[in-house]
Amino acid sequence: MQAKIILTALLVGMLSIVLAGCVTTPKATSYASAIRVDRYSEMPLSEYQSRVMDEATKLSYAARMFRYLYGRWPANIEEIKSKSAGINFDVFRGRASITPSSNDSAEISIFDGENTRSVQATPIDFQLSNVARQQSRLPGFKIEVGAVSSHQPLGANNSFKADGFAAA
Repeated sequence: MQAKIILTALLVGMLSIVLAGCVTTPKATSYASAIRVDRYSEMPLSEYQSRVMDEATKLSYAARMFRYLYGRWPANIEEIKSKSAGINFDVFRGRASITPSSNDSAEISIFDGENTRSVQATPIDFQLSNVARQQSRLPGFKIEVGAVSSHQPLGANNSFKADGFAAA
């Protein structure tokens, strides 16, 4: 009888361990998106500047998605770095910033190797489900931004403005 009790306790203990391994905790997920943009520039861009502008476009998208998900702009560049994936921050050579404004916008500035360029970002309604918004609260959640497919005809710049250039 005592052997049966010990065997039962042992089986229950082993079953508990096996079942504990089957229990899943919510895992960090990401919201992934690829971007296509028609970027207009006042002048031809070098290959490096084009890479910088591609990453700047992804940064702008990630900041706007952050604003949509969390109801506020990232406090600084470090916060958006920690909450996003797929952006090569190295191309900015340490000269990128996000500065939230009191009018629910944020100035995003980058250095393209020759000029400091900036854009005043405003909120966008991405129309995500409540489930997606709830997942953004999980530890480790990332806003994953895919490759930028860009077409760069010359013309009025409608995105990041270079110092000294006015929007047409």
